[in-house]
Amino acid sequence: MYSAKAQKTDLTPVLQGAASSISNVMNAVAEKRNRQEKESTEKVQKPFIDVIKDNPNIGAELSSLLEQEQEEYYKQLKLAEGVFRSKGTKEDARKKITQIENNIINLNKSLSGVDLKQNLVPRNQVSMANGVNEQVMDVTFNDKETLAQNIIIKKDEEGNLIPYIKGTEYKDGEEDGLIKLDDYQTAIQIHQAGFDALGKISDAVTNFGLKGVDFNSSGAEGNIRNEVRKQLQDPNGTSLYFDNFEGFNWAQNQLLDPKEGFENPGVERDENGIIRITNQEAYDANLQTLRDRVNKGQLEKDGKVLIDYKQELEDDLIESFKMINQNGLKAYEARRQKELDELNRRNPTESKQFNTAVGYLDEDGIRGLFDDVKNGYVKDYDNIYSKIDGKFYKVDADGNKLRETDKGVSEKQMLSILRISGYASNFGFDSSDSDLSDYQFGDDDSDGILNLLDKTSDKKNMLQLGNVTTKQDNTQR
Repeated sequence: MYSAKAQKTDLTPVLQGAASSISNVMNAVAEKRNRQEKESTEKVQKPFIDVIKDNPNIGAELSSLLEQEQEEYYKQLKLAEGVFRSKGTKEDARKKITQIENNIINLNKSLSGVDLKQNLVPRNQVSMANGVNEQVMDVTFNDKETLAQNIIIKKDEEGNLIPYIKGTEYKDGEEDGLIKLDDYQTAIQIHQAGFDALGKISDAVTNFGLKGVDFNSSGAEGNIRNEVRKQLQDPNGTSLYFDNFEGFNWAQNQLLDPKEGFENPGVERDENGIIRITNQEAYDANLQTLRDRVNKGQLEKDGKVLIDYKQELEDDLIESFKMINQNGLKAYEARRQKELDELNRRNPTESKQFNTAVGYLDEDGIRGLFDDVKNGYVKDYDNIYSKIDGKFYKVDADGNKLRETDKGVSEKQMLSILRISGYASNFGFDSSDSDLSDYQFGDDDSDGILNLLDKTSDKKNMLQLGNVTTKQDNTQR
């Protein structure tokens, strides 16, 4: 039977309930953490060692242990100071006195150290990279009353007093499931420094685009990959997989990756590219599976590596930054095209020029580029692209993929890379992408501003990573 106090602070009933699910546990954790955050600002927190002393169970146990230590201390003190004791007896007694003194010092240090550890992870900064057990232990450790109920103090074979926490798998009377209080690892935090670094990269590649510099020609990819690897090495690095960054959550997108093999991922992507949770229990269970896979580092099948998660995240981020760079390029292209249009207006006899990723081209040059896209073989200054199974991939001179892990780009993305998407309607280009049967470019609200630049347009500009359809031109209906 649980007291009213225990029902408020203890997660054991939730963990041990026959009908418990990951969702039930996570809901209880979220509720408890919200309460902890509120109480941390409203209540003066007692030192943990005082909470221990006031607890009727562990407090009584601690008092009993200290009394035993005190009695042993006086016993050994008499031996050490006895006039008629042998030298060996006195030395042995002094060693035991030292051990008792160290026991009291170390026990006090361990129990007092809880207050410092509890301040390491703010209640609103706990990462979703933590698994279910780690989430439960986090809220247990950060509630002094609950933690006091879950402390056991044992004496090891050498006579040292060791405080333990009952872990989520602990069973009464058994040694398994106990965690040394000093060894407890605080929860993974949201890696804000890592997300800030990604934000700076996003700003940098945008600025490249605004100056007319394509991502591939910027030479920044190597440095960006090094920065991503550096952030993943941080103790909180796995946060980059599971926490939200500017509205994007890598893990939710990854659940939809066919390679993961989730029949019911618990999420779906709507027509606007936004991911929504459709089955909370399936989502929570699959997310835990994904955590386990990411922590392992790889997903393997039949002895083959299907996914290397560090490489997967790195590649997805690179693709994201390329798309962000394209947005900046579009703004640059629109500005340059406006300048060219004005030049062509003033010089009507001159051949009309169009700004593209391969330089300024006349109408025949533009038509040639569209023909290349249709024919599935495109060259720019730096790369050769070939259409394979409906997607464009970078290839060598013999038509072989440069990188097998490359996810390829759609026809629409290929137009953006060449910076000719805005000219498609003028040249009668009809995309063969299955999702672009009504693909149009132009000025839908007739305000003189292309859809891709029109902030008043009702089109959305969604950015997704991985195997996701991207909408970068704001012109898709």
